[in-house]
Order: sequence, then C-alpha cells, then structure tokens
Amino acid sequence: MAVAVSYPGVYIDEFAPGAPIQAAGTNIAAFLGPMLKGPVVYPKGPIKEPMKVTSWDQFKAFFGARPSPGFFTWYSVRGFFENGGTACYVYRVTNARYAHAVIGNGVQDLADVYAIDAGLITTQILVDIKKPPTPLLPDGTTLFQAIATASKVDGSEITIDEIATTGKPADARQFRVGDWVVVSVGGQPLGRPARVRSVTPGKMIIDERYGTGITSAEVKLVYIQGGDIRVEVPGKIDDLPPDALAIGTTLQFSGPMFSGPNNTDTQVVDGTRVEQLTSQFRTYRLTLRDGFRTQVDPTQVVPVTSITFHVEISQGGSPLRFNHLAADPASNRYYVDQINRAMHLVRIIAKDPMPFVSPDGLVPSFNPVSVQAESKEEKLPELTDNDFIEGLNDLRRLADVRLVSAPDGYPREPGITPRITSAVQAAMISHSELMGDRFAVIDAKPDLQLFGAGSIETQRGSLDSQRGYAALYYPWVRVNAAGNGPPLLVPPSGHVCGLMARVDNTKGVFKAPANEILQGTIGVERTMTDAEHGLLNLQGINIIRVFREGGRPYVYGARTTATDLNWNYVNVRRLFLFLEKSIQTGIRWAVFEPSNKSLWDKLRHTISAFLATQWKAGALFGDSPKDAYYVRIDDTLNPFEEQRQGRLNIEIGIRPTYPAEFIIVRIGIWQGGSDVSEG
Repeated sequence: MAVAVSYPGVYIDEFAPGAPIQAAGTNIAAFLGPMLKGPVVYPKGPIKEPMKVTSWDQFKAFFGARPSPGFFTWYSVRGFFENGGTACYVYRVTNARYAHAVIGNGVQDLADVYAIDAGLITTQILVDIKKPPTPLLPDGTTLFQAIATASKVDGSEITIDEIATTGKPADARQFRVGDWVVVSVGGQPLGRPARVRSVTPGKMIIDERYGTGITSAEVKLVYIQGGDIRVEVPGKIDDLPPDALAIGTTLQFSGPMFSGPNNTDTQVVDGTRVEQLTSQFRTYRLTLRDGFRTQVDPTQVVPVTSITFHVEISQGGSPLRFNHLAADPASNRYYVDQINRAMHLVRIIAKDPMPFVSPDGLVPSFNPVSVQAESKEEKLPELTDNDFIEGLNDLRRLADVRLVSAPDGYPREPGITPRITSAVQAAMISHSELMGDRFAVIDAKPDLQLFGAGSIETQRGSLDSQRGYAALYYPWVRVNAAGNGPPLLVPPSGHVCGLMARVDNTKGVFKAPANEILQGTIGVERTMTDAEHGLLNLQGINIIRVFREGGRPYVYGARTTATDLNWNYVNVRRLFLFLEKSIQTGIRWAVFEPSNKSLWDKLRHTISAFLATQWKAGALFGDSPKDAYYVRIDDTLNPFEEQRQGRLNIEIGIRPTYPAEFIIVRIGIWQGGSDVSEG
C-alpha cells in the first residue's frame, strides 16, 4: 500500500511475505476392525466419524480391555502405541445395528437417538421428554420498566431529581449507559429515541439534543429493534439459578407488540451482564442473538419465560433425570451434550444441518420416544468385505489420517470363516490413491508359504499400486496374549504403523522405517534365510526377521508395491505425501490473490524456504539447495491463456534421499606401503 506523505521525514511502510509453510503431520493412523464394544459410526451407530484416541488406556476405555475373540485389531492398536504411535482413529467394524429413534418438534426431525451399545434390544429404552413443572426463571420475570420525571431538559443534559428509596430505584439510577430512552412532554416525544451516554447522581447525558428550557418531561426506557434488553427478576438476588440467563438460554416474551404465535417472540441469549442498581436490586442486560423485530415500549408488563425441558431415560428400571435442558447448542445445558456426557443407555446426534426454525422450534415435543427399532445383533463371523469397505469410505472425511490398517482381513480362529479379502486390501490401496495423502499398510495372509501357488508371492501379485501408495509386510508376529493366555500370532500392520510414527517423530519421514525393532513382539510366524529374503524383497515384500535365536523381530524391508520404480521405497512415497500436503496447505493463502509477478515471487520464496528446511534436515540430496530442488514459476508455464482461465502453474523438482538398501564394500590388497594389510 502506498504511504501518504506530507511533511519531510522518514515513513515506515511494513510488508509481509507469504506465510511460511508449516510441516504437515505424517504419523496418525486409522484402524478398521471388530471390537468387543465401543461406538459405531452413523448410520449403523451413534457417532459421526471414527473415534480418535491418543493413548492405549483411552482405547481400552472405549473399545474394551480385551480383544474380540478371534480378531486382532485390538492387538494392532496396542502394537501401534507400543512402537511409538501417539494418536490414531479407530473404526469399529460391525454388522450390528444400534436401536434407533428420532425426536422432533412435531413437524421436523431434530435429532437421532441411539442405544449406546450395539445389538438387539429386547427391553425398550424410553426417552421421555417432559415440560418442567416449575420454570427455570421465576414467575413474574419481566422486561425492566424504567420511567422517571425530569425537572429540566437542556439539550442533551437531563436533570432527574434523586428520590430517596429502598429496593427498586425510581430515579436516574434506573438508567444505565447504553440504554435507549424516549423523552416526552405531554405524551409527545421530543424526538427520536436517544442513547444514554452517561449517568451521574441526578443527571443523565444522551446522544440527542432536544430543546432548552424544558422544565418538566417524562423519561422512559425503550427497547429498539435489534438492541440489548434488560430483564427484572423478582425475589432475592441469590434466588436465581446461576445459569438461568446464561448464553444459549431460550426466552419467550409475551405482549401485544409481538407478532409471533399468541403474541410472543422467542429469542436466544447471546450475552449476559449483571447491573447492580442498589444493594437490594439488580437487572440483567441481555444481548439477544436476533433481537426484537420492532421497538418495544414496555409501558405494559412484558412477561419473560425460559423455555426448557426435562428428559428421563430408562430401560425397565428407575429413570435417569436431566432437568431444565436447553435446545440451543450454545447453552451449557444443551440437551445433546448433557445426555451424551452421562453415557447412560443412549447417545444423541443432532441433525446436521440443524432445521431452519425459530428458537422454540428446536425444542422437542413433550412425549416419550421408544428406542428399540432397527436393532440387530452383532454376528462377527458373518462380517463381509462391504463392512470393511464402508469404513474406508467413512475415513474420507478425516483430513489428518496418513496411515491405514485393516488387520482383521484374515481371521484364524475356529468357527470364524475366512473371507476373500483381496477386495478389502484392494480397496485400501484405492482409498489411499484417491485421497492422495495417506499410505496403506497391508498384512500378509496367515500360514503362507514363501513361494509357489497360494504363497506370499501370489498375494503380492494382487496388490500393485502404480505410484506406491501401499506396502506389504510378512510374516505375522508373535506377541503376548491379553490376560494370561499363551503368546499368539497377530498381523504386523499395527506394529509397523507405530514404528513409522516413531521414526517420523525421531528421525523424519524421509528415513526408511526399516532396520528397526518391532516393540511388543517376541517372535515371528516363520524364519527364513538371506537368499529367501532376497527373492521376496525384490518383489516388494517387506520381511520381518529374527536374525538370531531368541532375538527381537526387525522390520527389514522398505519397499512399496509400486509398478513405477520411481516410487519403489516407502520413505520416498511418504516423503512426497508429506511435502505435497504441506505445500498444498501452506500456500492456500494465495488462492484468489492477483496472479502477478509479485505473487509468483512470494510463492517461489515461500516454497523454496520450506524445501530448504527439509534439505537441511536431510530429506533431500545435494551439496547445496540448488542441487536438491528447484521451484519454477514463469511465463512459459503460465502464458496468457492459462492466466485468463485463472490457472497458476508451479513446477517443483525434488531429489529425495533414497535408503542405502544394499551397501557394497569393495575391499582388496593395497600395495602402496611396506606392509600388506587386510581390513
């Protein structure tokens, strides 16, 4: 912006470069699988999205302290946290349906009510919505009326004689700064409503100028369209419940000046301030969300009532009661939050978006609702591929997921029929490719041979991802069982996701998540020789090995299932996901900015500065930044026709660091000295 100059001197004109690019997160995983218990995502269950957990204890609190028999996601999440994972989403895969009901206002649906536990409900859950027998606001609560006699009006200064009184004041103390008043003589206003600018003993200054020499006038408080109001509550000061007029409270005003049903107007409180007029009397100044639609002159009494309701929830026994709940989400008594916080029998999900109705239209009808319909017993042996694929579709709404694992594609326990889950694993890869910001960690099937028909080679053949959005890990790992049972074999993907998270946090996403111990494991399903390992490694199968008897399992492979060899390594693929997401988010400020050379320079500088940081950290290869990357924004990429279509093309070239997968040491006899040495 040009600086306006006038006098000779030095002027300061600040400028701001493009905001620096913040590094995107890389270590949040999402797990899909059956659980012993826990919330299920809508429409089968009562939560809107998979639950995010940040500790193993938190996971157990929601999904159970032991695994669902015959399934392994519980162990995978445990392995994730054991290996350094810090946060993950959990999608409970189930074929159960929660008992469900809908509450409404008689015209529109307001919220869904779900039983808090999945499965068949034989005894109905009753949610009884009742009108409170006594209101939250005491009877007799009204709009505050303030009328005073002025002994003198002189322009904007009004003199109001002080009158000795106790209790409610009858003088200038009735009024407060910000009030609107009408000044009248003989019943005729001297002008439009005026706003009070100051009040002192016996005097009031307003923001309008009336005549001078007026020796008697009436000063009356009014409430203008859209303005604040004041409420008078009868009784002792301490009688009012502390949140009776809190933000989010729904109030109903009654009087002939209102055009709503039965001459009412319903409003939601957006702000509350207490005004102490005397030691024994106070009023409450309220900011209304919408405000009155007309000027209100409270010459007549205008009753004010609060709109609340009681809810009782029961299942054959004594009900749990919730008193004086509010219908507005801004209230700390909002019924959805209060009931869900109690975690008692049901969970409520408000309709999104909320119905476009008046505030009282959000209040449910006063009648009982039975929560029993649509319940369906969980039968985990009958899970299908679609139950898992539905979960992948629900993961799309999560912006921060970077790793995807579905460990329970291949159950081993007797009585649980193995499913043909190549469709699930193919869907995991397609999901990652579609989202473009996450990576699928694929488990080998159990009990596979190394080579030949039906081997791990065969499984690998069905998992191609052209640009390397997936990696396959083999074999299963041995872990300690929950409780006192013997060790058992589990799929490795959860442990590997935790390992990736740990490496990301301690070394960087550019470091291959390999040659690292898998914490929480005590063995592997099968061991193999170096030669066998080599044959599988070259096919893109990442091997988990134990190198000596009694040793700890190591992840000893870092290859994707890519067919394009540019994306052959896990760390290269994930590095680019990280860079792409960081840059995409970090330059969003430039959208709709004028596409001129100034913007091009800002973007070039912003992206280059971010890449320089990554080069210094070791993510990019080169002796200097110019050897490691380039950022190109020029007229060749952006001719006039491209600019005319609103397009700005940026080309970024990056040279990643590749893992030293094969280290070849050439060693021989050197005859340059007097000694011949071997080393």
